[in-house]
Amino acid sequence: TTFTFGYSFMCKMFFSISSITYLSRFSSRRTRQRTSLSDDFQDACAKIKAIDKDPIHMGGKDSWTIGQFFDWAAPSFLITNDEDNQREELKSGNFSVEKWEEVAQLMADMVAKGYFNSDALTADYQSDLKALAGGTAAFGFYGNYAFNAAKEYNPDAKLGMMPVPSKDSSDAPTLISGERTAVGVFNDSEHKAAAIEFLNFLARPENIARMAVSDGSPAGLTTATADLGDLKPFYEKYADVETFPYFDRVYLPSGMWDVMCATGADILAEKPNAVANAAKTMAENFNDKF
Repeated sequence: TTFTFGYSFMCKMFFSISSITYLSRFSSRRTRQRTSLSDDFQDACAKIKAIDKDPIHMGGKDSWTIGQFFDWAAPSFLITNDEDNQREELKSGNFSVEKWEEVAQLMADMVAKGYFNSDALTADYQSDLKALAGGTAAFGFYGNYAFNAAKEYNPDAKLGMMPVPSKDSSDAPTLISGERTAVGVFNDSEHKAAAIEFLNFLARPENIARMAVSDGSPAGLTTATADLGDLKPFYEKYADVETFPYFDRVYLPSGMWDVMCATGADILAEKPNAVANAAKTMAENFNDKF
């Protein structure tokens, strides 16, 4: 198959079914059933903060981690609720400043309550993994790749995954799904035959499975089956939870990711009018790039 973006062959190595990674020692069964970002989840965060641990760890020095928070939180405000959503509006080029203010305010409220690590702007992603593995933080807004990566610091860490809570009780928790890693051969490659040979090597079931296991993600081809180990029970448990695509990939024009990260950093820094400015900046860039 020839794709419009210039690749004549593409191999999906593995795909992501993402959620929130949590540390079991700070997460009771009831906490894992939290359904609302506005109330229930924040109640859990308050209890964790009360024992002097970080409810959520964010490595904002690696700015993509800030964008990740919005990619996880925004869908419930804008996409997942069948009775109240902005799906068609966003796809047709209409961005709601008011709706994004709600998303931004969620982060601002959590910052004000101390639910993020105090060094959220200077810590990096590896710090997030160490905090989860070391027992100083409870939740990470990351894909399941963080599950295995954190265990590299502490193989005995009792970690789990849970669906992303909805913004309120009018909606249900969801999972986020999309392509994680794919390898393609460029149409005009000078070494196309060799590249296709390499692609065929990668596509062998044993190689697909090996790479999927390393990431904690399902295999990208039906010819391969990945043994997901400690993650398998969670995939089975949440098999019926509705999944939605990555928010930025489907509903934001190209180039918006960095804007989302930068405006989020201002909220973490508690700059004046950060919420209103974030929504305004997002709208301006959305309109420019659409």
